[in-house]
Amino acid sequence: MGPEDHDCFRYPHRGLLQVILSFVSPFQCISPKGRGFMLGAYDCSCKSGFYRPSGVSLNNFDGKIKQHAISQGHHGSEYECLPCRNGCSSCQDDSPCHAEEDKHLRIAIVAFQAFCMLLDFLAMLVVYHFRRCKSIRASGLVLLETILFGGLLLYFPVVILYFEPSIFRCILLRWVRLLGFAIVYGTVTLKLYSLVVTKGLARKQTSD
Repeated sequence: MGPEDHDCFRYPHRGLLQVILSFVSPFQCISPKGRGFMLGAYDCSCKSGFYRPSGVSLNNFDGKIKQHAISQGHHGSEYECLPCRNGCSSCQDDSPCHAEEDKHLRIAIVAFQAFCMLLDFLAMLVVYHFRRCKSIRASGLVLLETILFGGLLLYFPVVILYFEPSIFRCILLRWVRLLGFAIVYGTVTLKLYSLVVTKGLARKQTSD
C-alpha cells in the first residue's frame, strides 16, 4: 500500500474503499464544509497511536498540499503517520512511553550488592572466629554479630528489586528493609546506652 492509498477522500466515488481505509489507514481524515467532494478537499491528522515524523510541527495537514506533492511525485515522510512504540496509546515522537531497563547496569548493581553481602558475612565469621580476643569480648560478641546481621538485611532490598515485582516481593521488601534498619540502629542505640550507664556507675563509685 503506497502513501497515496492512505487518503480517505482520494477516490470519493468509491465509498466502500473509503470505509475500509478508515479502519486500515493511520490517518483520520475529515472533509470540511464548503469544500465539496473534490480531490484533496480534506484535512487529515494522525490517529491515536501514531505520530508525525520529526521536523513536522503540526499533527495535521491539508489534503490539497499532499495531493500537490503526490502529483509532483513526492511521497515524503512528512505526509506519513508512524506508529508509536509498543504500549503507547499516544505519542509525539519515537520515544518510549515506559522506562526501558538497562540489564547490564542492573546486573552490575546486583553483583556489587552481592559482593558487599559476602564481605558482611565474612566479617561475621571473622568476628566469631576471634571471639576470645579482648577487644571483641569488651565490645560484646552478640552485639557485633547482631549489627552485622542487620547490615546484611539492609543489602537485600536491592537484590529483591532485581526480580519482577509481585505481592510477596513487595511485602518482603518492606519487612527486610525495616527489620534491618531496626536491628542495626536498635543495637547501636542499646550499645551506646550501656556505655553511658557503665560510665555513670563508674563515676558514682569513684566519687563515693
